[in-house]
Formats: sequence, C-alpha cells, structure tokens
Amino acid sequence: MGIKFFYDFMEQKLIILDERGRRKVLTQPREIDRFLNTYQISREACKGIVEAEDRLNLFGKQRLREKMKTYFATKRRKESK
Repeated sequence: MGIKFFYDFMEQKLIILDERGRRKVLTQPREIDRFLNTYQISREACKGIVEAEDRLNLFGKQRLREKMKTYFATKRRKESK
C-alpha cells in the first residue's frame, strides 16, 4: 500500500496520508525521527510531498483488527451492566 507524507515546518508535524485518504499526524520528535530513519530521508527533504510504500504498516489491517477487538470488548462490558 502506498503512502504520501510531508513535514510541516511551521507546526513541526509529519503528516501521513494513505491511498484511501486516511490521515495520521506525528507530533513527537522521537516518532518523526523513527519514521524518517526508516525511509532514510531528512526533514528538509520532506518539504514537498514524498510518495513511498508503507514500510511501518501504519495503516495495515492488523491495527484495524485490534481496534475492533477493543470496541467490541467495551461494548459487551457496557451491555452486561
């Protein structure tokens, strides 16, 4: 799955978009550095939009599956009360 990302120097955020239009924003400097090190790119090189493959699986199905499990677990707890 392909992603697009760019670094916003004014707000110091890394904005990541996937093919479906889902969006993630990284604000922690440690998270941003980890992400950019994975793609071997600097912040200055991210002034424009960069297209790449999702190496970290940020928008993968596994995360969706985990979210669904927690959603249904909390729903069952509320119904049992």
